[in-house]
Amino acid sequence: EIQKRKIPSILISSIFRPEQIFFRPYGGLFRKALLGFSHLFVQDQRSVDLLRKLGAHSFSLAGDTSLDRVFALSQVPFENEILEQFINAQPLFIAGSVWARDVDVIQSILTHLPKNFKVLIVPHEPTHFDISWIKESCVKYSAFRNQGERVMILDQMG
Repeated sequence: EIQKRKIPSILISSIFRPEQIFFRPYGGLFRKALLGFSHLFVQDQRSVDLLRKLGAHSFSLAGDTSLDRVFALSQVPFENEILEQFINAQPLFIAGSVWARDVDVIQSILTHLPKNFKVLIVPHEPTHFDISWIKESCVKYSAFRNQGERVMILDQMG
C-alpha cells in the first residue's frame, strides 16, 4: 500500500544476516517488501554487502545508532593525539555542524572568547568549508603542525 501511494518509507538501524528470510530462495515476498523502502540505514558492512547482492540501491551505512551504543561509546576515553596537542589542556569551545551562513556568529564568538580558549570548528560539510574569513591564527586538522594556532577546522570525517 505504501508503494502504491508513493509514500516515502525509511528503515533505520537495520542489521541483516545471510540466514534471514530475505536472502533465502523462498523469501521473494519479503525481499520485495524490503526493497520497497525508500531508503535503508544499516549498521554494518555485512548488511551493506547483503543488500547489494539483492540489488538494492538506496541504502547507507549509518553505524549503530542505538542509545545504549552511543552511551557505551561515551564511556570510552577518547584519544586523539592531534587534538590533544592542539588543545594543550586549555579550555575549548566547539562549534559543531557549522554552515557558511554561521560565520558571522562564529567570528563574534572568537572576538569575545577569552584568549586562552582554543576553538574547534566542525563544519557540516568539512571538505567544502572556506576559512579565509577567520581572523585568528587558524589551522586545518589535516595540516596541523602544533605552531600555537588558536582555531582548528576539522576538515575530515571519522
